[in-house]
Amino acid sequence: MTPMDMLLSRASTDHLKAPAPSEAQMAEVLAAAMRAPDHGKLRPWRYVIVKDDARPYWLNVLLPVWFGLTLKCLNVKKKSALIDFPQYP
Repeated sequence: MTPMDMLLSRASTDHLKAPAPSEAQMAEVLAAAMRAPDHGKLRPWRYVIVKDDARPYWLNVLLPVWFGLTLKCLNVKKKSALIDFPQYP
């Protein structure tokens, strides 16, 4: 399989669940990610790995920020408008 075949045949999922990748698997993933092209010259990249009991804390910290940015980008006034997200271009 060529690299292009791999890219064209990949699929993402929204249904991630335990178990998370092992430390060795994460090291391999991060090593590959650091070799990805950087056309915008945005290096140095930073990866944040949130594990186990820290996940609820960071969800509470980051979700309001995400909602705020999303509402601002969509120019909507309330979170309930996100339910109708598909109507936005």
